[in-house]
Amino acid sequence: MSPSVAARQVGWLLRVNRRLGPDPGLRVGRNFAAAFRAEEPTRELAPSHVTRWESGQLAASRAVVARYEHLLGLPADSLVVVTDLIMRYFSVPRPADRNPPGGLPRPDEDRLYELLRRAEHPGDMTGQSWIELAKLVSGHPALVLFPETIWQRLAERLLPELMVSEGPSWLLRQEAMCRLLEHPVAGRFVATTCVDFARMPGSTAFVEPIALLDTTAQRPANDYLLGQLDTPGGPRSQHAAMLATIRKLPAGHFDAAQEDRLARSLAALADDATLTPDDRFLVSYLSRSVLRRRPRVEARVRNTLLAAGRHLSPGRPMDGHERISHRIAQQAQRELDAAATDDDVLTGLVDELLFSPNTERRFLATMTISATPYRTPVIRAVLSVLRRSVSTRTGGIPVGAGLRTLTTLGTDAHRPLLAEILTAPGVSPADRSVAAWAAPHCAGTFPVHVWRQVIGAQAAQGSRTGTEVQERIMQGLVYGIGTDRHHDLLADLGNDPTMPESARATASWLLRTPPSGA
Repeated sequence: MSPSVAARQVGWLLRVNRRLGPDPGLRVGRNFAAAFRAEEPTRELAPSHVTRWESGQLAASRAVVARYEHLLGLPADSLVVVTDLIMRYFSVPRPADRNPPGGLPRPDEDRLYELLRRAEHPGDMTGQSWIELAKLVSGHPALVLFPETIWQRLAERLLPELMVSEGPSWLLRQEAMCRLLEHPVAGRFVATTCVDFARMPGSTAFVEPIALLDTTAQRPANDYLLGQLDTPGGPRSQHAAMLATIRKLPAGHFDAAQEDRLARSLAALADDATLTPDDRFLVSYLSRSVLRRRPRVEARVRNTLLAAGRHLSPGRPMDGHERISHRIAQQAQRELDAAATDDDVLTGLVDELLFSPNTERRFLATMTISATPYRTPVIRAVLSVLRRSVSTRTGGIPVGAGLRTLTTLGTDAHRPLLAEILTAPGVSPADRSVAAWAAPHCAGTFPVHVWRQVIGAQAAQGSRTGTEVQERIMQGLVYGIGTDRHHDLLADLGNDPTMPESARATASWLLRTPPSGA
């Protein structure tokens, strides 16, 4: 039997980290197997196990992935969280961390309460601390804490940190939130907190609280997501709701009445001419999924969904994307190994992170590459092609796709390019909007004088930009100033009557948000 896509990607993740790791001895499979001890410390691992794990023929447990991390000198959970992300996306069940039945062992109980006390203080928890706490909780499904509002307070601390984190720090907090949402007791409190944050004034800029709801079947989460499809708080919240719904449908989170409501909502969205290409793709995908589950919906709705589903197409934004993806993957491979043969998994991941119309597939590909030695070579290759695209305005990578990719890869190498796009005259409003929303999540920071130049340049071009687009750009810039922690400038903008109301609300929200740790 051939391995699944999920198993193949996990196997690739393990293989490239071993073969391109810093220890030449462990690059040889037989040597790695000799160093890898099974559950019995005195027993060596058969080399065939390494081959089967790395080809995806044999599923690698969390313990196996953690052992790879240890042997290869990687940070704890750096591969485990990406493996969980892959398995969660492809709906592959992952066993809970093994713990003895009954209450927590005394050392675990002491550690849990220590972490709970730390979580009460803003900035005291690192990403690794949050994932440790979430592991202790998720390993004990019957765990009950008193008062139960502890769960809510935990989520109220973790979620703002997640929103302003970057790279590995963000990914650890994301996985911690997912584990808390999956917990039978904590889940309903954490889901309600996500909904409350999504409804807060100024928080419409942040999709994380909505996107996280794909992890839980709790009623508040379902009701909120379906409501966002009918009456969204904004285009970003509607997009995030569709992404979450894609994951929730096959998981059986919705009851029959909710699936019928979803069908009617999609039928209305199918006729919305203002949807972006990405959102049209999501409506088409969801229409097919709903029809598979609810083939007997009313005739008018069914016919609309059938028509929408027929338009399902990858809709690549440009010709020759396969050639570009292959060239970027080859350049990255040659940087690490001049004799390397074509890696079709890497090429496929590069193609997805640059050109997939499915936001989640792009994110998954980005996180997978970021957890390997290919991250930096891919960054350099993408930036090289993107700079040519910006300077020539023809061919190469679309500006939006390139900036989005470099931002999610966790680099600051494109910050000078972002500043150029945001201040230079003649740049399209669409490209400036993409750059504005890339900056908050981009590694590194701009000094305050650069932000003042950017705000001034955008204000000067405002009369030539549509009101809605201008508001969106300004809100993204304010968000970036907040994540760069220029609090004085943020306060000035929050009190500036010439700023759009949504941007001022975002400034106020960010001034109340505590910074995150590592």
